Amino acid sequence: LSKIEAGKLRIDAVPMDPAGVLEDVAQLFAERAQSKGLALVCDVAPGVPSHVVGDPVRLRQVLGNLVGNAIKFTHRGHVLLRLEVVAAGPPVATLRYTVRDTGIGIPAAAREHIFDAFTQGDGGTTRRFGGTGLGLTISRDLVALMGGHLGVDSVEGDGSQFSCDLPLAMPDD
Repeated sequence: LSKIEAGKLRIDAVPMDPAGVLEDVAQLFAERAQSKGLALVCDVAPGVPSHVVGDPVRLRQVLGNLVGNAIKFTHRGHVLLRLEVVAAGPPVATLRYTVRDTGIGIPAAAREHIFDAFTQGDGGTTRRFGGTGLGLTISRDLVALMGGHLGVDSVEGDGSQFSCDLPLAMPDD
């Protein structure tokens, strides 16, 4: 967070497979989800380009945080990771990475502050689930540095959905 705030974090632009990044994160968290009895579903929509230019390390960091939170706050049901095209056409494809869960959800009053540093859903969240309240702040800032937007939609008691829209360059073939 300090590096981001100081403007000292560099975003790389390297060739990457956007679906591969999503599948890597799913594989990383599969055992944790299974140990809680949760289904971890990875869905890549048709038409997602196989090659784009972006920062796969930072994208994995963002998705890892979102999936880790989804598993932490979900006691039964599933966590869905989805990748789809929002807009496409050279030279940029805007891709949407979505992490949806059937967890505890976020109270309406807390949603407007969920990306603020050291903020969690309510006062008891830290005691019950742990964490610093920095993961979503860092994720939002990383997505912004990559030129994208991170948003949330949630219903308390009915789960949450975090969507990350990223404009990614399409390489010249």
